Amino acid sequence: MSDGENFLYDLMPADNAFISRLEIKKLFGRQDINLDFSGPQETQERSINIIYGLNGQGKTTILKFIYFLISKDSGRGHKSWIAALPFIEAKLFMSDGSTLTVSRTKGNTGSYIVIFNKDLESIEFNIIADENNSVKMDNSGTDVSDYLSFVANFPVNIFYMTDDRKYYSNSNVVSRIHRRRPVSGDIIYESGRDYFMRRSSEEADQSVSFSDMAEVITEVFRRQVMKGGVQVQRNMYSIYKQLVESVIEASETPDDIKNYLLERIDETESLTESSIRIGAMPMMDAEVFRGAVRQSEEAELEKLYLVLNPFLDSLQARASGIAAMVDRMEAFVQELNRFYQDKLFDFTIRDGFTVKSIANEQPLRVEWLSSGERQLFIILGSAFLVQDETGIVLIDEPELSLNIIWQREFVGALERISKFSPVQYILASHSPEILTSEAARVVSIGGME
Repeated sequence: MSDGENFLYDLMPADNAFISRLEIKKLFGRQDINLDFSGPQETQERSINIIYGLNGQGKTTILKFIYFLISKDSGRGHKSWIAALPFIEAKLFMSDGSTLTVSRTKGNTGSYIVIFNKDLESIEFNIIADENNSVKMDNSGTDVSDYLSFVANFPVNIFYMTDDRKYYSNSNVVSRIHRRRPVSGDIIYESGRDYFMRRSSEEADQSVSFSDMAEVITEVFRRQVMKGGVQVQRNMYSIYKQLVESVIEASETPDDIKNYLLERIDETESLTESSIRIGAMPMMDAEVFRGAVRQSEEAELEKLYLVLNPFLDSLQARASGIAAMVDRMEAFVQELNRFYQDKLFDFTIRDGFTVKSIANEQPLRVEWLSSGERQLFIILGSAFLVQDETGIVLIDEPELSLNIIWQREFVGALERISKFSPVQYILASHSPEILTSEAARVVSIGGME
């Protein structure tokens, strides 16, 4: 490893870097892998790629390799898994020109060297495995601790949903999902599901339930709205400063105060409508204000202008400060309702997510949803959570529990939810519906059949 603590953290991928290609020599001791994730639709903002291969060709292995290589977790066996995986060399190419290379020191399993290279500079880590391919912190000559510190500082978050719907990530947002469960002895309780035994005393179950995802999305959204409100409060000083100055300087008011105020009330009502609907802002009784303006005499209108105009400014500032978050939530709920045609999802800050039957408008309990309905919410919910973070999302067999129509619509839903987000998706699938409807995004292992 190169000397210098600063060098360790200065040499990093760009904070908008995504995976552009993966090469693996002699995976399983028999095949070379070369997957190009740049794609014809690649942009700096987002990308969706679908890995296809026959059973046993390595789709799941490739997703695991990517996540375990970049994972900062210790004590979970991720680096030992790489030690035990048969291959000679693997190279991960990033869109900013940097590379992460894994080379065996001997044979096709066991110890390996990880080299990160960018702009003609490189840093090297020796990962030492014992005779059982176990990588431990105290293995003689190993740099595993330094390597974990290195990947912990990666500016790109990575998320991995396995085919048995366990959810791993180096993101603090997603870690809240797993921290929510009360723990008793060796058993972890998961709301709405069964009990899960720990695999070891150090590793908690990574399964995600509908309730987990719904509660965390609600919590994250509340925090974002609160943060946006704090910023608006800081800006309120300038609004009221202008009010004071207008009184002192007796600045000119609009020629037609009445129509001006009525137009501003209409404008404010329109701007705040979505935020009020989901409870991010208090109700504004626009008719009361309109009535006051219409009934005021000319002399009273100037006084009303001095009070009402800055109040409307403050409401518009509040709505503008949280507009992006509110729009994303409404788009997410709209996307859910595109799938759940006999049920209606809704969201408010107070109640979180609610579901009701369209037929009788009665609320539905989570356990009444089908397995496919719960799984779809969890996967699309993960897409919603990563919107504000530069992220790489790995999903193994997203088609599980989804009907044919949902499979056909799934990738489009991901793209719409993440439309303005710096997120790359890499999916592993052998669903004919996904593969044929999204053929331009398919990256094949050994050719399509």
